[in-house]
Amino acid sequence: MAPLDALPADVLTKCLDFVPFDEVHTTAKQASRGLRSAARRALTKGRWRPLKLFCARGRDELFAAFELTGDNTLNNEKRWAKPVISDATRALLREAWALAPGECLIEVASWWPPETFGPHINSLEGAIRFLDVVVPSIDGLGQIMKALACDRVRRLQPSYTTADLGMGPEGWTGGLINMWLSKIHILNHDTDTPRLTLLQESQADLGLFTWDDPRAAARFLLDRSHCFVYDEYMRRTFQEWRNRREGELLAEVADAIFPANAWNANPDREDE
Repeated sequence: MAPLDALPADVLTKCLDFVPFDEVHTTAKQASRGLRSAARRALTKGRWRPLKLFCARGRDELFAAFELTGDNTLNNEKRWAKPVISDATRALLREAWALAPGECLIEVASWWPPETFGPHINSLEGAIRFLDVVVPSIDGLGQIMKALACDRVRRLQPSYTTADLGMGPEGWTGGLINMWLSKIHILNHDTDTPRLTLLQESQADLGLFTWDDPRAAARFLLDRSHCFVYDEYMRRTFQEWRNRREGELLAEVADAIFPANAWNANPDREDE
C-alpha cells in the first residue's frame, strides 16, 4: 500500500478534513513533509479554517472591549461583561462553534483572563463571553450539553484558575453551565422563578441523549438545577416536560439521586 502522503496534495488535504482538529493541528504537522503541508492547507484553506482563525483571534477579540449588562444598581455578581465585537467576528465565532463546539471550549479553557475582570470566576470569563455570542439564550443549552458529551471536553481543566470550583474533574465545565444558566436567569427572567421551572417553560432541548450515557447527562444537569430533594414540585415539573423522553429520564435520575419529602429551596413547592 502506498503511503498516505503519496496521494495528490488536494486529495490529502480533503482527507484531513475528516481527521479530528487536534490531530491535524499537532500530530499531522509532526509527521512527513507531505502531511505537514496538507495539514497547513487544511487549517488555512480547508474545513478547519474557521476554528484555526478562532484559536488565533478569539481571545483578543472577546477581551478587547465589553459593556456591562444588567441593572447598574445591583452588585457585580448580577452584572455581566458582554463583548463588543464586529459582525465579522460574530460570524466567525458562530461558524467555529457550529463546526466543533467541543474544540472551541477546549480553546477558551486555555485562555488567561484579561487584566480587568467582569463579575465571573476568572477562569470562566472567556467561556462566558464566548457563549454570550454563540448561544445567547437558554434555547442553546442542548448545544452546550452536546459539546460536553466527550469526556475530553467535560473534564477540561483551565490553564488559569484562582479558585477550586469544588466539583472534581468536571469542576470547570460544571461551573460553566451553572454560571451560564445564572446569567440567563438574572438578565432575562424573574429571579424568583426556580431554575428548574425556567428550563421546563423554555421547552429547550437539553441534549441529554447526545451523551453516550444519558443518565450521566441528566445527573450532570440536575446537579446544577438548584433543587435538592425529589418532591411534589419536581414530580409535577417533569410530568409537564414537553419532551417526554427527557422528562421521564430526569424524573428517573432525580428519584435515584435526591432524597424525598424534605425541604426544597423553591418558594412554589407544594407540601405532600
